[in-house]
Amino acid sequence: MLSMLSRDEAFPLHVLRQFSQASIPRIRNFSAHIDIPLARLGVPLTFRLLRGCVVLYRELSDERRQILDIFGPGWVISGEHVDLHECRAMAVCDPRLEEIETEQNAEAINEAAMRMLKRAQAHGLVLGRKTATERVASALLDLADQFSRQGHDGRSSFLLYLSRSELADWLGLTHETVSRCLSRFKRDRLIAFDQPELITVRDRQGLLALATGATPAA
Repeated sequence: MLSMLSRDEAFPLHVLRQFSQASIPRIRNFSAHIDIPLARLGVPLTFRLLRGCVVLYRELSDERRQILDIFGPGWVISGEHVDLHECRAMAVCDPRLEEIETEQNAEAINEAAMRMLKRAQAHGLVLGRKTATERVASALLDLADQFSRQGHDGRSSFLLYLSRSELADWLGLTHETVSRCLSRFKRDRLIAFDQPELITVRDRQGLLALATGATPAA
């Protein structure tokens, strides 16, 4: 349609927005490690995460990456909440998202913004004051809360969508440090995993004690 127009013809911006919105399905599946657009034609987009995992990250000048937050099912992710020039959202594991109207979902968007603010404050504490052991324990509890399913034995298990390197980028650690912490937690029977991506929380109170510094790291 647009290719049939001459160079002298132009659509008003609101018409271009309507054309763009009409051509894109409301529910979309993204492949892993693909960036999710948070704006279209300069207008912030808002999504509800129906399945899977999405990370918000920022690339640093030295080609390192800082993951700012992790989003699981139910989250509302909006370009209204981030600096569109600095932050990007990335699909981690073939997530499914529903694009929603900003005006019609203002309350949900505001609630998500407040939730993100509280999480950012908590994560600032994690990065600024906690040891490596406390950081990894805190991360596991956070991910368990977002992704876990209760088993028949009462224990919760969850898919660890993030790689060890991605966990490190979130926690300000190295890949090797994250791997050592997870192996130690497994040895101490706080968690269990036969496959790297499937984590079972065996002792939540023990993890919580480590995360809060109540139990010194071995």
